[in-house]
Amino acid sequence: MDHHNDNNWNQEEGGTAGVHAFLAEVEACHDELNLLTAEILMDLESNGEVELLSQILVTRQRDRYELLSQHRFHRSLDSSEGGVGVADIYVALVIGPEDCAVEAGVEVDLDQDLGTIRAGTRTPYHWQREGIPLDQAFTVFREQKRALTKLKDPFTTAP
Repeated sequence: MDHHNDNNWNQEEGGTAGVHAFLAEVEACHDELNLLTAEILMDLESNGEVELLSQILVTRQRDRYELLSQHRFHRSLDSSEGGVGVADIYVALVIGPEDCAVEAGVEVDLDQDLGTIRAGTRTPYHWQREGIPLDQAFTVFREQKRALTKLKDPFTTAP
């Protein structure tokens, strides 16, 4: 897929072509994060059991749409001990009638200590920017997706 022209998804060429290109762009970004999370999953599986849920969510609230690429890890050290916790890696694009917002982050909720990391909820990485023009929104969305690719272990490190 060609990611070099951010305006492709914003142009209407005979009705639904702009929407199709837009959704293809969202799917491509999600697939790129899937590759990252698959690598993390393989690394984490050597230290216990890890499950991964990867999804694209589209929601509407009034006149705004949110597209969320979410990758959730559930980790347990031993099946008899129960869960250690959950880590979410996400990047979201909110589209409004006049401008857009992009948010990316890593959120961790540990049920028990994991090495030197104490149990509880924390946000090792969070980034948000509002007021982005629609024609620049995917550029910013992809920049944040790339920032998340530096992540090695969502439970213990930040990008």
